[in-house]
Amino acid sequence: MRRICLLLCLIGFVGLTLWAEPAELTVWQLSPDSFPGDLSWVNGELYVSLNDPKGLALFEPTAGKLDVWIIDRAPGEFVRTDLRIFFALPYDGQFAWFRPDVGFFRFWDLPSSSAWPVFVLDGGDQPEDEDIWYLDWGTGRVGLFAPIESGPADLRDVFPMPIYVAPSTVQVPSDDVVATGALVRPADFAPSSYQLDPIVSEPFTEWPLLTPEDPAYGFTRTSDGRIWVSSGVGQPLHAIDPTSNLVTLYELPGAPFVTALSSAADEGIAYIGSESEIWFLAKPDELSVELGVLNFRDGSVRTWPVPAAFGGTSLRVLGDEVWFCDDELSSIYRFVPETSTFTWWTTGGDDAPRRLEPGAPGEMWISFDRSGGIARLVPSELADE
Repeated sequence: MRRICLLLCLIGFVGLTLWAEPAELTVWQLSPDSFPGDLSWVNGELYVSLNDPKGLALFEPTAGKLDVWIIDRAPGEFVRTDLRIFFALPYDGQFAWFRPDVGFFRFWDLPSSSAWPVFVLDGGDQPEDEDIWYLDWGTGRVGLFAPIESGPADLRDVFPMPIYVAPSTVQVPSDDVVATGALVRPADFAPSSYQLDPIVSEPFTEWPLLTPEDPAYGFTRTSDGRIWVSSGVGQPLHAIDPTSNLVTLYELPGAPFVTALSSAADEGIAYIGSESEIWFLAKPDELSVELGVLNFRDGSVRTWPVPAAFGGTSLRVLGDEVWFCDDELSSIYRFVPETSTFTWWTTGGDDAPRRLEPGAPGEMWISFDRSGGIARLVPSELADE
């Protein structure tokens, strides 16, 4: 079925194929049940969340070692500040923080008993800032966690358990296509808005933005301080300003199903014009994927059909490049807006790349959800530098 879908996508795509750029793909294979999830690279350290064993891990690729702090709860997405890691616990309806230097964990029950926190954002503009945002699937709420400095740890003196994994490296070919973009809506759009008062349950402040039935997969922030959330098919993008409680709705042409959102402010890497742009991955129909950018100052939208893609996740805006994964066909994509060029590398297995994280210059780290691996992709042009 996947091969048929891929063929249909290729037939429906019009573009120019360019010279391919291979990449070096190194995989550290864990158990298939490990389900490595979110990744964070800061100051040369790579942290990863794991399902088996359940906990957070510091990965040392040179030594082929994972130091795992086991907490017997499956962590979801997380963010790192100067001293702490803040993470969601979807299956437990909790939020938590962790001090790796001393092995302290603190767990907090979310205000609703049906809470299911899935996405986490770092809202701080400085490394020492601790403004932690989350999206709760169980209630449809956008939440802000205000960390509490004092108080006893729930788990104290937790020491990491080492796990050793050997790497394997292969050369993976790439495909390159210049896509034909389209300005699908000119600058004449006036969004609607409404007020939404928050619910305060210290240390949590929550805005009931959606319903539990809304399939929200996009969650990001922009440099104006607003938090952005996508919803179901035919639903607009929701942008909430936590300082004024104003929610602004941005409808996208064609009303596609949005699978991911991202901005340069979310990643901390700006470019000219980035302060007014938000990028999205969407499925306009079952057999195609499009990449788009909304200028929320004037409402204009530009889209590009993604070649040979069937799914889309982990959208990252990194300076003058846009990266994302096709978790259905196991590919990693890079898009250069200046030239409208898509480059993609297919891993060669049923891996389901789920998260992307830029590492050292020229490196992109990936977690494989289905096969249970941690991978590093280095395009050949960067590997030779």
